[in-house]
Amino acid sequence: MGTIVLSSDFIDTQKCFVISLGLGIMRTGNYIGSKTGSVSANNCQAIE
Repeated sequence: MGTIVLSSDFIDTQKCFVISLGLGIMRTGNYIGSKTGSVSANNCQAIE
């Protein structure tokens, strides 16, 4: 999978975009992981 996280020093909310490499399925959501360190698709929570 490929995962992109967008964050800013000015707001606490982080947004994420995950794409499946095999099928190309995409999802977006709020990222609940740390602003520093490695990124995980498991931390991308769907927006309800």
